[in-house]
Amino acid sequence: MNETSEKKFRIYFEKETRKPSEEAPVTFDMFTVVFLDLFKNYKNDIFLYENPEEDPFYQNLKKLENIPQETQPTVEDNKPKPNNIDDIFFEYLKEFYNQMNPDYFHFMFKFVIMFRQCINKLKNPSTFNPPEPKNYYTQHNNAEGVPDLCNDFVTEFMEPQDYFGMETMELIEIIQHLCHWLFIKNFTTSRLTLV
Repeated sequence: MNETSEKKFRIYFEKETRKPSEEAPVTFDMFTVVFLDLFKNYKNDIFLYENPEEDPFYQNLKKLENIPQETQPTVEDNKPKPNNIDDIFFEYLKEFYNQMNPDYFHFMFKFVIMFRQCINKLKNPSTFNPPEPKNYYTQHNNAEGVPDLCNDFVTEFMEPQDYFGMETMELIEIIQHLCHWLFIKNFTTSRLTLV
């Protein structure tokens, strides 16, 4: 990976629209609040089930509510490495949540949820409709092929829905950020390349 892209991702959260706000920091309780907001707004479009409690991703988020805010989750060498996409996406959110402002956190979180649901819909439609969240593809598979799904995510999932109101250039940026992170954390051997 060249030095320019390394620098781009090193300073990713320094952009004015992303950088953290001391007046309004992102807190752990925002994880479930944002999930519930997305669930309410897109229940009939991407979730397709009645109760957010059915979703293992949401259950992971609820665990953060019991952690004191001053105790930030850290990456520990002896901690088991996440092995499924849901856990990996959860780690991605935990690693960066305190490096951005609440608006960008909402954007990032929405992207993660949309991408997750797209992966489940594309890779195993039978567990997506009717929904069986505990059997979702993202619950039982690693992230090796995730970068290969980015084009389908944009063209087949986001574009027909007018990107679910997300700004397209920022969406492309965060796709690149996630894929770079997946690569440097050894969750995938694939590199995303824009052509």
